[in-house]
Amino acid sequence: MVTSSSAATVTISSTAAASLLYIFYHSRKRYQKKGVFDKLSNLDILNQQSSDSDSDLSFEHSQGSSSHFHEHDHDESMRSFIPALPSFGLSWSMSGTKDQEDDDLSFRMDRNARKNSITSDSTGNQPPQQPQCIYLDYNGTTPIDQRVVASMMPFLTTHFGNPSSSHYYGAAPKQAIVKARKSILGLLHPNHISKSRLVEEQDGVIFTGCGTEADNLAIYAAIRSHDKFSCASADASTNTRFGFSIDKSKSRHHIVTSNVEHPAIDQYLKALEKEGKIDVTRVPVKTDGCVEVEDMIQAIRPGETILVTLMLANNESGALQPVKQVAQYCRAHNILFHTDAAQAVGKVSIALDETGIGDCVDMITIVGHKFGAPKGIACLYVRPGCLSEGGRRSELDSSDYLLLGGGQEKGKRA
Repeated sequence: MVTSSSAATVTISSTAAASLLYIFYHSRKRYQKKGVFDKLSNLDILNQQSSDSDSDLSFEHSQGSSSHFHEHDHDESMRSFIPALPSFGLSWSMSGTKDQEDDDLSFRMDRNARKNSITSDSTGNQPPQQPQCIYLDYNGTTPIDQRVVASMMPFLTTHFGNPSSSHYYGAAPKQAIVKARKSILGLLHPNHISKSRLVEEQDGVIFTGCGTEADNLAIYAAIRSHDKFSCASADASTNTRFGFSIDKSKSRHHIVTSNVEHPAIDQYLKALEKEGKIDVTRVPVKTDGCVEVEDMIQAIRPGETILVTLMLANNESGALQPVKQVAQYCRAHNILFHTDAAQAVGKVSIALDETGIGDCVDMITIVGHKFGAPKGIACLYVRPGCLSEGGRRSELDSSDYLLLGGGQEKGKRA
């Protein structure tokens, strides 16, 4: 006999905790229907008392008065299966009366049990605890900084309007985007920037949905800006997938990159190569993971190379590429230069001066979730005027970009 004041404990195994709940629940339903609880006002199942209270799974049911529990009562099957279930490190309790159709289940994790959720072996001994996991993959992504969360919340709740809207609800979000552009420019010009240049360069910050889009857009804009391409040429062969038309009487565009670029660069270049729209030279890195400046320069074809794209920091090795030196050569020879700085922001300077990557970089990819912002936000910085300099066709209009329709980012991204 077990009285209502007794503590009833069952130690079971982790893989069948859900099964225990399911069987006990339906067994109790049968007891209610058959009037078993008229005889049993208190049900305690006692199978095994663990010496380690931190790993016990407790099952308790109390009706408020003492009674008998007989071995031959209706749930012999439930009693026999319980010893086969390993310890789960949880505490369960079930309360209710025979008049209640639905049971009031409460499921709570014991504070001490949380410290050790490793199951016991067949001897009942606890294996050594595994070390706590420490997150080190900040090149993959970073947690959102709490200051970022606090800055975002008003625009997820109160100021939810469309920044493109002309009415009241669009005003606050629109101002927030202007502020965000200035913050990006603060990364690029941390030491000094004149007010007039700040206004001019704000249009050079194009917000995108991810780093892949920003990288693709840099390559796309470089090709579209070159005078060898025409948007509408009667004798041109048009590729509708990428929106390019190319005069086959002229040579294909040439792009130089490294052989360790992020897939956002590499895969897009391969796709364009497959379409026959460009030629690509991939300069191999040395044993230290970096390309030689001279190798990059030697890969450039005078009169054919329209773009050099070289990541600033490699996402696997962390190697820093000689962006400043290669960009200087490109500027001197009227070649657009782009760098994917996704892995560098917050770790090394991306200032467009001698303290950072120099003032000869034309386009820069920046990715928010690599330095404390949420996923789904990135940007491409395009130096004002770079797409129309040195014989390139002109500054791009809204029809020259990858995503069309919505008019966001002044038509540069739908």
